[in-house]
Amino acid sequence: MNKRCMSLLMVILITIFSFAGCSALGIAEDQGAGAGSAATTEGGKTDSADTAEGGEIQEIDPDVDPYLVEKESNGIFYEEEGEGAPLSFVEADPSRFYGKWTATSDQALYMYGNVDLVVNSNGTWTANITDEKLGGPWKMVDDHMHMEDDMFSFDLSFEESGKLIMREDLGDGGELRTVLTKAD
Repeated sequence: MNKRCMSLLMVILITIFSFAGCSALGIAEDQGAGAGSAATTEGGKTDSADTAEGGEIQEIDPDVDPYLVEKESNGIFYEEEGEGAPLSFVEADPSRFYGKWTATSDQALYMYGNVDLVVNSNGTWTANITDEKLGGPWKMVDDHMHMEDDMFSFDLSFEESGKLIMREDLGDGGELRTVLTKAD
């Protein structure tokens, strides 16, 4: 009986020390993760990185996850994309919307990554937005064209200046505005 109690006590102690050791190891790894989680490349940019066992920093391959790659500014800025910028939309014939459109501003690249849109004269549209293939029918509503599919909905409106503005309702009363330029 004494042997059994001793064996059981040993198993309990080993289990307790195992959990305590794992917990301490996890805390040490968490504290060290912040120090090695970003690396500066030769160009001075900060990239996400993982630390290997030997303390060597391994950079994340941008081909694996393109969203981890910091995009450089292209210097394109439109006042119309600014929050609260006063806009005045005008009625437009549907034919003004037809064709290929793209977004090139820094804000568009930051918010979406890419916006490529085709508005067809047959009442349909296709797009590649944030690397998602979208499409469906469009309809004219007052002074704008409305587009919607299962994943995304937005309006296209021409501003007094002649710029085409893509407006996405953010649901909280705000909207994300993106200037589109003709890609034809």
